[in-house]
Amino acid sequence: MRGYSQKGEVKLSQKQVLFPVVRTVVKLIQTPLLELNQMIIEELEQNPLLVEDVNVLERMRNKIEEKKITPSFHELSGDVKIPISPDEDEEQEIDARFITEGINFWQRVEAQINISFPESTTEGKIARAIFDRLDGNGMLAEPVELIANELGVPVEKVEEVRREILHLDPPGIGAREVREVYLAQLDSLGCGDSILYQIVNNYWDQLRSKRVHKLIDELPEEEKVRAREILKQLYRYPADKYDKTRPTYVYPEVIIKMVEGKLVVELVESGIPRVTLNSKYVRMLEDPEIPAEAKKFIQDRYKRALEFLEGLQKRKSYLLRIAEYIAEHQRDFLIGKTKYLNPITQLQASEDLGIPPSTVSRIVNKKYADTPVGIFELKFFFSRSLKVKSTNNDVSSDYLLKRIKELIKNEDRDNPLRDEDIASILQKEGIKISRRSINDKRKMLGIPSARKRKTMYKRGVKEIV
Repeated sequence: MRGYSQKGEVKLSQKQVLFPVVRTVVKLIQTPLLELNQMIIEELEQNPLLVEDVNVLERMRNKIEEKKITPSFHELSGDVKIPISPDEDEEQEIDARFITEGINFWQRVEAQINISFPESTTEGKIARAIFDRLDGNGMLAEPVELIANELGVPVEKVEEVRREILHLDPPGIGAREVREVYLAQLDSLGCGDSILYQIVNNYWDQLRSKRVHKLIDELPEEEKVRAREILKQLYRYPADKYDKTRPTYVYPEVIIKMVEGKLVVELVESGIPRVTLNSKYVRMLEDPEIPAEAKKFIQDRYKRALEFLEGLQKRKSYLLRIAEYIAEHQRDFLIGKTKYLNPITQLQASEDLGIPPSTVSRIVNKKYADTPVGIFELKFFFSRSLKVKSTNNDVSSDYLLKRIKELIKNEDRDNPLRDEDIASILQKEGIKISRRSINDKRKMLGIPSARKRKTMYKRGVKEIV
């Protein structure tokens, strides 16, 4: 059937598969800058209801002359959730920058260990012992058994901490072998359940002897291409990522800079196509001469176009808010006043900003900020947190300390809560934590044991917490 297009025809086709708005937004949020650029180009090619807005500057000048400036512009949809923001900067290619010197590899690792593993805890002592034993490549040079014997802790505990360090930035720190470095990187790229992960994990000998391509050739074509692309990105040793002799190119989406003594956050938007609705097709929806089948085609694409534009706007809004949150809470680090990060978690940011935890996680992953002290992935600025059983949420260390204080403050003075009692209460609340961890955190708070607190209560002490 004949319809209408920009040249007078619309070809009705079922080739494109539409997906719900939630999936659209999620995909846009988690996509890094360079891939986002390609994703927008593909959407422009597939959906005739979207068009690249190449005349935005000219329209801005006209509106200035007519004195019709408004805070944001909405093309045809009338939907305030889909603003088209003007930008006076000239078009240019997406700026690829290399990791600048600023904070070197060792300072990056130390900063993350300081924020993730409090020095007064058992985990903190283990983490620092591991850090002290890293070789020049960022690999663990000694067996975990030696560290366990030296600190008088179980080998399993040392291995548990080492496993957490493996997932700091860059992934693979503290690995015992190169295979672990590769697996940690694949995990960080969201490929933990991929066929490539299984190949590296189970066929390492073939990989080392350059025969891995034979295994990859047996994969479906799409998997094969993706596997080869990912393998090219992987480094052999953690320290290689920030090796000054081999710059690592990234695409910062955020610029944090000092302006008149204040940290200012800007988003990098140059090089990204400006997208708006195609007015010609929108007008067709009101044209009585357009066949019903053609209108249905246009309406379907119109709905998807609105979803796509809304997703782009949400991505931009979330990214800016989280970047501003980082600038506020990590100011001293960002201006070079200190080499230590403040202990903030993704869950804490989620609660403070009113953004779902899963969205925060997607935004900070594989998105980079160009700062006065170097280029960093956004998730670098957040500390680790405890996993909550049966949910995808995290519990910040700050929340955990506050909860322990609250429980002890309201405890029965005749039967004070033991560490195992507190652990049991928290486990019922969905927080996976051991009695030993409660013991460590109680000591961090300077709170005596249950037996000592009971004695203090009998002596008339009113406030312990």
